Formats: sequence, structure tokens, C-alpha cells
Amino acid sequence: CGTEARILPDTGASHVYVNQSFIRCINVPIRPTNFRTVTLANNMQAELLGEAKLKLKLHAFTADVDALVL
Repeated sequence: CGTEARILPDTGASHVYVNQSFIRCINVPIRPTNFRTVTLANNMQAELLGEAKLKLKLHAFTADVDALVL
């Protein structure tokens, strides 16, 4: 696992979500969050494991992003 990743921005999403295996691969700590579950597009519930702080870089644009970990 490298440190670069391809992402698919969802400008209509209420939050940023990321898979637990990716967070472990890039060795970013998962910290507690007040959120417990999320309703997916198929109306099923998924448990959240916590939150991870990511640095998003797109050409000259850089932003810190708090992503909820599934």
C-alpha cells in the first residue's frame, strides 16, 4: 500500500467516509467519534469505527479532512 490514493468526491454527501483497511494501510490513527452508525445508499446501517484525520491534496489545493471510518 502506497500513500497515494484515487478518490471519488461526492459533493452531495453529508460526510467523508473511508474504509478501515485503507486507514490501516496508511497507518493513520482512528480516534473516537460521537457518530455510531451511518445509513448507506441501500438503506442498511453500517457501524462506524471512529474518525481519521486525512490530508487531501489535489494539485495546488490541500485540505485537512476528518473522515468517518467504516
